[in-house]
Amino acid sequence: MVSAVTRPAVPKPRGARPGVAALGGPSAARAAGAITLGVEEEFVLLDPSDGAAVLAGPDVMRVLGGEPGIKQEVMRFQLETATRVCTSLDDVGRDLTRLRRLAADAAASAGCRLVASGIAPYGAPGLAAVTNQPRYRELARQFGPLVAEAGAVCGCHVHVGVPSRDLGVQVLARLRPWLAPLLAITVNSPIADGRDTAWASCRYPAWSRWPTASAPGTWPDAAAYDAAVRRLIGRGAALDEQGIYLLARLSPRYPTVEVRVADACLDSGTAVLLAGLTRALVATALAEARRGTPVPAAPASWVNAALAAAARHGLAGPAVDPFTGRAADPRSLKSRLVDHVYPALCDRGDVQMITGLLRRLDRNGTGADHQRALFASGASPAGFVQALAHATLSHGVLAPAGHTGLRSRAGFAQRALCWREKARLRSTSMRFGGRPIARAACAPLPADPAPGILLARCLLPGPFAAATAVQPAEAGQWSASIHPGWDIAGNANGGYLLALATRALVGATRRPDPVTVTAHYLSTGQPGRVGITTQILKEGKRFATGTATMFSGSRPLLAVLGTLGDLSQAQGPELVEGAPPELPPPEQCTRLHSAGTFPPPFMDKVDLRLHPDDAAFATGRQSGRPLMRGWFRLPGAEHVDSLALLCAVDAFPPTAFNARLPVGWTPTVELTAHIRANPAAGWLRCRFTTRFVTAGFLEEDGEVWDSTGRLVGQSRQLALVPRRR
Repeated sequence: MVSAVTRPAVPKPRGARPGVAALGGPSAARAAGAITLGVEEEFVLLDPSDGAAVLAGPDVMRVLGGEPGIKQEVMRFQLETATRVCTSLDDVGRDLTRLRRLAADAAASAGCRLVASGIAPYGAPGLAAVTNQPRYRELARQFGPLVAEAGAVCGCHVHVGVPSRDLGVQVLARLRPWLAPLLAITVNSPIADGRDTAWASCRYPAWSRWPTASAPGTWPDAAAYDAAVRRLIGRGAALDEQGIYLLARLSPRYPTVEVRVADACLDSGTAVLLAGLTRALVATALAEARRGTPVPAAPASWVNAALAAAARHGLAGPAVDPFTGRAADPRSLKSRLVDHVYPALCDRGDVQMITGLLRRLDRNGTGADHQRALFASGASPAGFVQALAHATLSHGVLAPAGHTGLRSRAGFAQRALCWREKARLRSTSMRFGGRPIARAACAPLPADPAPGILLARCLLPGPFAAATAVQPAEAGQWSASIHPGWDIAGNANGGYLLALATRALVGATRRPDPVTVTAHYLSTGQPGRVGITTQILKEGKRFATGTATMFSGSRPLLAVLGTLGDLSQAQGPELVEGAPPELPPPEQCTRLHSAGTFPPPFMDKVDLRLHPDDAAFATGRQSGRPLMRGWFRLPGAEHVDSLALLCAVDAFPPTAFNARLPVGWTPTVELTAHIRANPAAGWLRCRFTTRFVTAGFLEEDGEVWDSTGRLVGQSRQLALVPRRR
């Protein structure tokens, strides 16, 4: 967003005296021994009855009585907040939450609602809304149509302190390719003028109309950067240095790099995620510049194409790789970003917070996903605004106005959890030989009778989600279907069945994640309708334990005992005396496709790549080692969550196939899975081993590691040794 010359100074660090460096200043950085950062957020003020933009900025500022961290913006229906100088993400989060609450309370006193959205969803008044400050009036005079459209959007800007402007220019060159993944993570403006614009961030194309709103170029030093800025101002492309609206720039006011690519973030948690990733990118770029690492080649056409794809689709559709110009999976680009900055995150102790926020993003979706779900639910403008206003003050759940307890077990919170589970219905797993297995999925709930309720976390389901959906029937009863194609020789894969049954437990316990589940397979499952009976055995503060039994007619298929909780809240000391398996890249591993009976149809429902040393059994050349290693993911970028892990632990061919035992149906008797965490986006590394084959039984132990190298799942199952034909 544009800035006024009379902008209040950014607040000093906590406890700072006059004279302490402003945002990102070098003395603050030296004192803290860390790279400083600060965040500016822009918001719209909306009418709670019809969603119209309200020109209440001056009234809100009067209510605030000179609060230094909040100011007016270019339009009178906008506000901007600016955090103190921070050295930790905890401080950033606390200040963001404090400022959002202050601004929201003042807005309510002025009769409107504070909403974090990249654009006013029901239109804006145009130039009549320009704030009465000299610089804004001059902007309106020189760039009237642009101010009317592009001046009405809201962004989230992250400042990161840099030691010098010359190093700052080197940082900008290295940031260019990573701006698109940051935008994809933060998209939050799909609705404008009361309609879905088909853009996840319609703010981006609107903002791009400014002559200087583009990715930064590459300059040899700060003098060259300054010369380019002067040329743009001289040609009339900008009013002044503050009007250079590069998506990442040297701040005209502070000794910082300012990254301006993101939409206003729907909740403060996403803003913290953006701030943490941005600081890690700057730290990584500084380290590369000091080492003399060459700037990666990323032509402007590729960077621009990547930005446009990120704005159009967010994380939900095709992306463009800014390093190659080719089509890419947006979640794989996000994983690459995390890999790129992982050492910097480790150096600052930010790994746990950032990976937790990324898992939450994978589980819940972007701000644009939430807005679209609410809009598609038929919410009235009043209901839409109320839900967005509530989300603005939350850490990541959209809820109806008046809901105050995100963990409440009644009313909306129960419905929200189940709709979150609808987004979690993503996992697949099955074995050669069609072992009966169980899997779970959450059901679409009946429509809420209250108008304006956002069906939180309701994303379009992928194939696995759709194949594992369950519907509530009556108390303790759920209906579902075993879908065709998830079978081995006509018998449903055991991991698939386990996820289906566990999904019913998720709905019954209102806990989002399986922590440990054990399934006993009683008979094989074929495609068709099934019923699931659940019983809650115990409910505690952290966990709930229950059973789920799946029936086909009166015939029981499997019985599940599970303990469920919320893995996003899990924390504690770690001791990991193992490591992910060493694997060639996925493209160099063996992809298994269905060939009718063998390999079975299930193999087309998952994307499974076997280590070449473990795949020769398919051509009759067994390795002699009871070992299976490989990569796992769901097709079509469908995310693997904690329920999908139940499928992953049973998706690989049995280890017996490499132990010079018969290759055939290997029925599972019992399967236990321990889910340690929700995986980060990207490929999963899996390893399955067997040590004992006795009395016609074999045991198989499994490990699943995510793209960040974190152990996310373990399994042990007892199965029958395949019979010789």
